[in-house]
Amino acid sequence: MKLKFTSRLGVCLSVVVCLFIAISFITRATPVEAQSNGFVQTCGTLFCLNGKVFNVAGTNNHYLGWGTQYEVDQFFADAKAMNVNVVRGILHSVRGSLDSNNVNQGSMPLKWNWGSTADSSNMGMKGVYILYWDANAQRMAWNDSTTNGLGRWDYVIWKAKQLDLKLNISLLDFWQWAGGVQQINANFKGGNYDIANAADRYTFFFEDARTKAFYKEWVSHVLNRTNTLTGIKYKDDPTIFAWDLMNEPEIAGTQLGRAWISEMSAHVKSIDPNHLVASGNEGFADGHAGSNPQLEMGISTIDFATWHTYPTYHKISVTDVTNQINAYCNIAAQGQKPVVLQEFAYPSSASDQSSIYQSWISAMHNHPNCAGWMYWRLESRQASGQYPPDNGEKFGIYNDNSTTSVVLKNAAAQFISRGSVAIVPTNAPITPMPTSTPMPIATTTLVPTILPTIVVQPTKLPESQPVPTSVRPGTPVEKFVKGINFNGNAVNILGNQWVSYAAAKGQGLTVAGAASSNTHLATNPTTDAATSHMLNSALFSSADKGTMSLTQVIPNGTYRIYLWTMENYAGNQRRWNLTAENVPLGNNLGDLGINQWKRYGGYTVVVADGKLNISMIGVVGRPMIMGLEIYSVQ
Repeated sequence: MKLKFTSRLGVCLSVVVCLFIAISFITRATPVEAQSNGFVQTCGTLFCLNGKVFNVAGTNNHYLGWGTQYEVDQFFADAKAMNVNVVRGILHSVRGSLDSNNVNQGSMPLKWNWGSTADSSNMGMKGVYILYWDANAQRMAWNDSTTNGLGRWDYVIWKAKQLDLKLNISLLDFWQWAGGVQQINANFKGGNYDIANAADRYTFFFEDARTKAFYKEWVSHVLNRTNTLTGIKYKDDPTIFAWDLMNEPEIAGTQLGRAWISEMSAHVKSIDPNHLVASGNEGFADGHAGSNPQLEMGISTIDFATWHTYPTYHKISVTDVTNQINAYCNIAAQGQKPVVLQEFAYPSSASDQSSIYQSWISAMHNHPNCAGWMYWRLESRQASGQYPPDNGEKFGIYNDNSTTSVVLKNAAAQFISRGSVAIVPTNAPITPMPTSTPMPIATTTLVPTILPTIVVQPTKLPESQPVPTSVRPGTPVEKFVKGINFNGNAVNILGNQWVSYAAAKGQGLTVAGAASSNTHLATNPTTDAATSHMLNSALFSSADKGTMSLTQVIPNGTYRIYLWTMENYAGNQRRWNLTAENVPLGNNLGDLGINQWKRYGGYTVVVADGKLNISMIGVVGRPMIMGLEIYSVQ
């Protein structure tokens, strides 16, 4: 990549920047030859690769470790077409014990739905797991299989290398959606652990001597793994851009957070001095999840700081995000380490999604100390040949020439080719967080990175104060309440036991404006027998463009609902709008080809009168429903 300079700064700036890069390599590259062997290094607030500035324009993908080879190939082809240079993924899928024929049970039971038959993007694991509980040895163990274990990452790394893409890999996941730290906690605690509400959810893994020892063993195992396709150990492969200690480690307070991050980043560096190390943290400015960019400036074994932002879930404005960008990139200048916006998303349901993305990326492009960004998340065609159905977040990005995809594609190419610019002096003022954001920048003095420890002594949360429960943006903690198979028998779907239609009517379900039908059609895409059975029994509106109403007696609270439907008459015969509790949730649903099915949701609904009221309002043809799932939101 050719370095570019603004005409006003001319040759003088070129000399300054080159001297800065040279000094940075001498003082930071370990080993020294890393500057010319393909390992990305830091150069003050920016990254460098082989003596040139390396601007990070990347994306995230969550299913690389368990997707089919077709799905992995499709993703990387799309990533390349979208012009990104770094892809971030997570090592996850953690099981309990394997001593049972029931995939979700054993002497150490699973706490999440590992046996889901959903597509890969929607957490269908395809039988893959990397960690499990060894019931005989009473300890965690790993699955190295190249078929259904950690070895699948051999192909991921090899494929990325073929396309000249770098990988940012999180060594573990905090969240329970694929087991993560929460399943590990349950394993160590004998299965007696509530993965969503445990009192020590934010402390146990980071304090207990056994879990800390396990984490170090796991890290050593991963870094020392030899790729069966390349013969290169992971720790020696320059395809890897950086290691995250964990995806979004939520830790109770900055004192514990800093201690754990310092200890574990030093452990990674002791094994692998070549690669960059980050915490993978969300970077909340108030430090409630254990760390933020400001605090990480003083941890010598953390090479760059991270932060994640989802304004629709963090309850901040899009302008607040721009202000955060400037504030955090100024922190990078103050501490002389890069800060990366590692996850960000704004829903496609917003008409201004593309312009919002453009405004944020422009702010990073124009700030000389913003080192990079990675949007959440690029998804590609699944084994069915179709793009995955949305999971309710509306954060999925496809390489489909949509307005947003074109904005991100062009922005990536422009950001990567952004030339080197002047380095902001280390005494540059810090831009304060906007007062409207709930995450203010700490008022303590920033600590220069030359100090081995940080002098800020954050106040630990008092025992009586609950730890803030930040959930992965867009994915509330859901607890299964009920599944109803309309006009059908009791079935087990996605690992949950649904009730029959007759039983549901005896448990407070009433239906108005509906007729019933049963079919024996082959589903498209093909699914398991129980789901196929459910999709072949249905209720539909008794009149064209009619309204079908469902009412379920249920305790007051907040719920997430999912509706299943399949076209069983003729292709593209119906469209209907959905409301719940008189709140519009979706328009023109049900427009499917013959035998095609879809799971719509999840939609968030607040029940205040003891009844969940759902209306399916016909626009074209007759609304139709096969199944309903109800989850409480914790």
